[in-house]
Amino acid sequence: MTHTSGHGRLDAPDASTPDGHGIRGRRTPADGEPGTARQPGTARQPADSPATYDPETFWEARLRGRFDLSGAGFRGIGKPFNEALYRQREIVFDRVLRRLRIDPPQSRVVELGPGTGFYVELWKRRGVRSLLGLDITAVASERLTAAYPSFAFQQVDITEPWPSPDASADVVTAFDVLFHIVDDVRFATAIGEAGRVLRPGGVLLVSDLFPRRAIRGHHHVSRTLAEYKAALARHGLDVVSRAPVFVTMHPAVDVPAALAALSGRWWSWLERWLIADPRRGRRMGRILASIDRVLTRPLRGGPSTEVLIARKR
Repeated sequence: MTHTSGHGRLDAPDASTPDGHGIRGRRTPADGEPGTARQPGTARQPADSPATYDPETFWEARLRGRFDLSGAGFRGIGKPFNEALYRQREIVFDRVLRRLRIDPPQSRVVELGPGTGFYVELWKRRGVRSLLGLDITAVASERLTAAYPSFAFQQVDITEPWPSPDASADVVTAFDVLFHIVDDVRFATAIGEAGRVLRPGGVLLVSDLFPRRAIRGHHHVSRTLAEYKAALARHGLDVVSRAPVFVTMHPAVDVPAALAALSGRWWSWLERWLIADPRRGRRMGRILASIDRVLTRPLRGGPSTEVLIARKR
């Protein structure tokens, strides 16, 4: 997962998600993370230096080391708070399925960047008809194939043509994945492939921040809602709805600048506080999750992560 700049903060798209392994181009991992050991006497690369980071190598090392939410999640907030975030994601996932009247036992799903399989498990529990997972890492494909033999998984860069026939899917999901595609041409390719494999009337579910102004870094780009709408429309996909995932559980970005800055300061403090004592993460996760369950229900847009729903013409 996800989902989500740079990451010393949760407001940026990076390794803070259970997904996000379907494409090339993620944040540069900091020293001390897998695959980034710095030899004595060598200069420390800037955190956003593209020379320090190969996504496939990084994710292979990280997920082979810890193939769980700790490996895929945002380490800066601890396991208990990560678990609370994922529980909230599951609530919104079910809410979206109900809103769209998606019947999993009748649905053919293509999941982009399944990672450690958080959403794969959700689909399985709901009896999905079929699922194809496309992930950039061999470890995800290997382990998910072993864990879910009734589903199909392939090591694929989703910014290149997918191994799926035209109009072969009812649902395509990209949960905390597309912001890792920094090249706009490759982004358009991924959107085009989603449009190609969806049947008429099929739906694309995308989670991202959709900020007021695009957030562009070396290894992530959170595009605006207008940019998404334009790219989707070019490939026969129309945005029909959005569903907020978090209100209090994630830094606010789709808000006025002053409020975004205040939210950033609050989260910088909160991360340090959570790291100091994991028990705090459990308590704070419960408190904020109970608030977000209520606040996200009536909203059709939110201040941070949202699920965008687009339908194929």
